[in-house]
Amino acid sequence: MRYAELALVGINLAACDGSSAAKAGSGSPIDDAGPLRDSASGDVRSDRIAPYEAGVLPFEAAAPPPDGVGAPWDPDPEPITGFDGSWGAPGYRTSTQSFGAARCRHAAVDLFSVWSEPAAVYVRVSTSVNAFANESGPAGTIVVRNDGSGWTEVMHDSTDAAGWWDGRGLTGRLGAALLLYPGSASCPVAQLAGSTATCAPAPGDAGASDVGTEHVFVATTTQADVVFSDRVLSFDGKTWADLGGKLTKYGSLRAAWATNDTIVVVGDRQEISIRTPATGRFERQLGVPAGDYGTVWGFSENDVWAANNGGQLVHFDGAAWRVVPNTGVCPDVPIVQLWGAGKTLFFHDGSRLIRWDGTSFQTIASVPCGQTGIRGIWGNSETEVFVALSTPTCSLAWFDGREMHQF
Repeated sequence: MRYAELALVGINLAACDGSSAAKAGSGSPIDDAGPLRDSASGDVRSDRIAPYEAGVLPFEAAAPPPDGVGAPWDPDPEPITGFDGSWGAPGYRTSTQSFGAARCRHAAVDLFSVWSEPAAVYVRVSTSVNAFANESGPAGTIVVRNDGSGWTEVMHDSTDAAGWWDGRGLTGRLGAALLLYPGSASCPVAQLAGSTATCAPAPGDAGASDVGTEHVFVATTTQADVVFSDRVLSFDGKTWADLGGKLTKYGSLRAAWATNDTIVVVGDRQEISIRTPATGRFERQLGVPAGDYGTVWGFSENDVWAANNGGQLVHFDGAAWRVVPNTGVCPDVPIVQLWGAGKTLFFHDGSRLIRWDGTSFQTIASVPCGQTGIRGIWGNSETEVFVALSTPTCSLAWFDGREMHQF
């Protein structure tokens, strides 16, 4: 998608109770009111924002970048500071558009999540603006993409109405739609097709808990496994199915990894359960090292990795679970996320990004223990791994197998 001078439009949004979406009325495009952004600040003009209606969120369509963004690096972008590691020249494919310059401006930003496919990398950003601190820029939650030529804004919820986009995840593609999981019980998953986000509420008889979504893993383009606090539901884009009823007696489930026929789910109090075609049901694993498990990744049903709040990385070889020592993470700090490709595992604890190549652990980038510099990882291969950073305030980098590069 190329940048274009597009007005803000009202997007129909299906209500979470399954009722039909409200229709955009006064939220129609304003075609003759002048430029979309203020020429001096680059901010969206308040008179170009479509009025808010109940059930309708005024999203900003793909907008032109701030002046100067998109040109060759001149000068180079402000470097990411505070990270140890090997850093190469900035840029991604043919893109020379700084992620921070295009999306952060002077607002306070959190990078909630990053997800990618071979065609593009997507980032979900939440921004807030404090006028008293002279901050400016687009507020709300934004989903942006970079196909290798520059950043394009896919969705901008400038109102953040009802906290829809306060959740944790941007993950996977189900059919043509990207999946967001806001985390609410009434709206466990939202499907983002184009710039239109539609809630997919779980039916009352599907067994969903009342505390919201913990995690979503997209196993194939026709199946997503949605983790609630005590059970896992399968979603194919239209219908839901409970995969085994209540799985926990204590604590909560936290995350899942899956293939088209195998699901591994982890949670508190050494809860790890595996569902395979041979059993057709979840079986709780015995001999799991003690701890609360919050993330899991696998390469096959006999090659599964999980991590707990004690900073332990454990491996399952099809027969037993064992702790893998000397990972290089900060002492007594939870491992936050696992991701892998081929036979290479990547993980982080918020301060250190680490790679396991099958024989040894290598620290790719790090900040001092106790600081939170890494917010999320995802990738397309061992040589194209994307890293969402919160140091400085808004940065995105990628790892080519040898060096880190700034967007």
